Amino acid sequence: ADETPTWVYAADDAPERQGEALVAAGARVVRLPRGEGWLASVFHDLHVQGVGRCMVEGGAHTLASCLAAEVVDQVAIFIAPRELGPGALPAVPARAGLPAASLAPDDLARALGLVECRVARSGDDTLLRGYRG
Repeated sequence: ADETPTWVYAADDAPERQGEALVAAGARVVRLPRGEGWLASVFHDLHVQGVGRCMVEGGAHTLASCLAAEVVDQVAIFIAPRELGPGALPAVPARAGLPAASLAPDDLARALGLVECRVARSGDDTLLRGYRG
C-alpha cells in the first residue's frame, strides 16, 4: 500500500480488528451500510475521491450485481464454450443453465442492453465488448 493507494470497502458491521490491521498496513478502509444500494455507494465514494475509471473483474454474479446497481458504462464479457452452472448469468435468467456456446453474442448484448458492440475470438472463448445503452 506504499506506492499505489489501496482502498478497502467493508460493511459497517465488519470486524473492527481486521479494518485496523488494513489501516496499519497503509490501506484506506471505508465502511458502508450493509444492504441494498451498497455497491452504488462504493462507486459514489470512488467518484467523490476523483476516480474516473474503475475496472471490475469477476464472474457472472459480479457482472449481474454491477448491472443491477447501474454502475457499469462498458463491459467486456468472455463467453466460454462450457456448461454454465445454476445461477450463471442471472442478469439473463432465461439463458441460465444452457451451454455458453449457445449464447449468441448478439442475443446476450441485446438482453443486457448493450450498444456499440464488438465481438472477437480469444482462443476458444468469445469476447463481447459493449456499452450500456
